[in-house]
Amino acid sequence: MSEAQQRIIAHMNKDHALALGDYVAVYGNTNKAKNIQLTEFELDYMKLTYTVKKEKKSLKIRFQSPLKSFGEARERLVDMAKTSAATRGYSHVQLLNAPYPTGAFDSTLFGIMCLLCFGITSPSTLKYVYSNFLFMPEATAAGLVEWNTGILAGLLAFNFMQTIFNLVPIITEYRVPFSVAVEMIAMCMMEGLMFIKRVRKAIDALENPKKH
Repeated sequence: MSEAQQRIIAHMNKDHALALGDYVAVYGNTNKAKNIQLTEFELDYMKLTYTVKKEKKSLKIRFQSPLKSFGEARERLVDMAKTSAATRGYSHVQLLNAPYPTGAFDSTLFGIMCLLCFGITSPSTLKYVYSNFLFMPEATAAGLVEWNTGILAGLLAFNFMQTIFNLVPIITEYRVPFSVAVEMIAMCMMEGLMFIKRVRKAIDALENPKKH
């Protein structure tokens, strides 16, 4: 086995378990494979081993057209990963982290939502903030406190719709881990469209790393 082959195999096994799983699911017709490893890589085929219910299996995938050199491996494997993932209804990249607010505008909106939520349990504190930090007239501050529950309910309802119709499909397509998905749902309920915008930006960075 050449150094190039060893490098390809080691790289795929270390950094591209998602793609290996998609290869086995599509070419091996099983979604229950575990311990998937790329064990052979030649110019005209690759071989993977895996287990299904503790039974060891192997899968030999022949390329539609042989590679001219191992330098073509990356492009071919990426194309196969995209096709395999799309066949399963997924993206070939996985979103593993929730994007937190970084800019002043996003951070301010997040802070406002936190303040409104806190105001439910402590209306006097909310009124104090309005009057002393935002310099609102007493009557205006009192009115906003009185309407705080309704304002918050409206914002949460709107953000809930964004979560259901925009975020949940993203979580599914990009195979977000459960703990991260819970975190993202909570953040979307707080921020709504601003969070969706950050998520799409994070996805673009994954899909088009050369742009970022």
